[in-house]
Amino acid sequence: MTKRRSKSLLLYQWHRWVGLFAALSALAFSATGIVLNHTDELTLADRHVDSAWLRRWYHYQPSRLETAFRAGDNWLFVIDGKLYWNAEALPLDQTDLRGAVRFGDETAVAFPDKLILLDDQGRISEALDAADGIPQGVQRLGKSVDGRLLLDAGDGQQISDWTLFYWQPDQSSVAWDSADQPDAAALAAAMQSSERRKLNLETLLLDLHSGRFFGKAGVWLADLAALALMFLGISGVLIWLIRLVKQRQHQKRQSRIGERGTARG
Repeated sequence: MTKRRSKSLLLYQWHRWVGLFAALSALAFSATGIVLNHTDELTLADRHVDSAWLRRWYHYQPSRLETAFRAGDNWLFVIDGKLYWNAEALPLDQTDLRGAVRFGDETAVAFPDKLILLDDQGRISEALDAADGIPQGVQRLGKSVDGRLLLDAGDGQQISDWTLFYWQPDQSSVAWDSADQPDAAALAAAMQSSERRKLNLETLLLDLHSGRFFGKAGVWLADLAALALMFLGISGVLIWLIRLVKQRQHQKRQSRIGERGTARG
């Protein structure tokens, strides 16, 4: 076997094995990439992966209760910076609760610059802020004797009318709402819900797509896969050139043999 033929054979072998590694990597990269291209349509950010071993793999810390307010038979929890109505996460960014009390058939929840009303399923029925006349700088939430809402705000104690659109100063004695010692069963359900929400499908697929799921080794592996694809492109061109040269050399030899045969004849 000539030295040139030996090198060509070695190139073929490397192309084959590197191609196998690159193909497997490309399959994983393509599959996750296709799904990630439709993140919004598939609502990947809202799909949570409930897996204890994945939470351990990501080194997530156990959920931590920050505060709890009781409103009738329901609980409002702030866990890991997220607001929960019983065991259901609420679609609110604010978590600096100032109080939660029953208001008619609903629950009024106060924040420093906002007041929201929740129905018994925890759905937001109304959200009011400064534009709706809600006093700003709320520190406490309470109820009057006749059931109207009171806010201890930056400009003093304010009482509402029944529409919540009109507020006026008030000096009556109030039992202000304050954080409560949570019910063990309700808290356990909320904490379990918080644990399930730690990892969403979008994060998992992004980490698998980039290789970061496997830490630094995964990133290096992803880089290696990219280099393998580059090698395949280069080696593929070289193999094509080698075959092209051989094909032309073969054609020349056949042409010469034909010419010699014609000359002898």
